[in-house]
Amino acid sequence: MRSEDIIREVADTFFYVWRKFTAEIGAEMEMIPHQWDIVEYLGNNKWRLRNDFNFSTLDSIGILDKTFPHTQYLRADIVTKEGKEHIVVTFGMMEEHATFVPYLVYMESIERAKIDDIRNRVKDLIVTWYESIMRRNQEMLWNFVKDKYDKIITYK
Repeated sequence: MRSEDIIREVADTFFYVWRKFTAEIGAEMEMIPHQWDIVEYLGNNKWRLRNDFNFSTLDSIGILDKTFPHTQYLRADIVTKEGKEHIVVTFGMMEEHATFVPYLVYMESIERAKIDDIRNRVKDLIVTWYESIMRRNQEMLWNFVKDKYDKIITYK
């Protein structure tokens, strides 16, 4: 798989999450790059990735959640590690001293990465994230992330 293909699939997945959270539960979120730069509305509650957006220029895509007092994000990056491109998915939480701390959700070489594997790795995170917003309980999400994923300092 090419990095352009995997980032396109991740963008589609992240937009689905963004739309579900903002439309269904009123979460205060934005995508980076901005959601309206990468998707278009087709009418009748149908969306698709823009045909005129060049996904080969993206090395990062994310969802920024400002629903709670402490911001958090889900992010995918294309990085080079040991001479090979990898997809790295992290969940970052603003912890002490207003510092974002990333937790490793998924990392695989581009040639071995599969969108279904990424979706499976983030599925429980997304469910817990959604529930934490519904219950207005950010600690619930943070406890889940800290228990399930490893804190990382750097991955480049």
